[in-house]
Amino acid sequence: MELQELFDRVVKHLLTQNKRANDDGYSGCKYRTKDGLSCAVGCLIADGHYNTELENHGVLFPEVMAAVEASIGCTLSTKQLVVLNGLQRIHDLYTVVEWPRELKRIATEFGLTYNA
Repeated sequence: MELQELFDRVVKHLLTQNKRANDDGYSGCKYRTKDGLSCAVGCLIADGHYNTELENHGVLFPEVMAAVEASIGCTLSTKQLVVLNGLQRIHDLYTVVEWPRELKRIATEFGLTYNA
């Protein structure tokens, strides 16, 4: 999967969902919530490759990387991992209204097209 395609897939997910993936009583973001939400990286993980042990770990954690790679059918490059880490941080650290600005910043930084 090309970097632009990966970026577009996550951006579309985030802006369509338009809500953080949090569960009640849990302060951090999750790859999957009980009500079906997913984070910037969680949207890339197929059901068959997800397990709750991935929670509380970033995309650079080996088991999370392996779940994403198995789900999308390719090995992630260093640049893809850096972008995914940035997208995960946007989802986790910024308010939803700030997402478009931050997504555009990531796109500019990595020479990607932002079509929101």
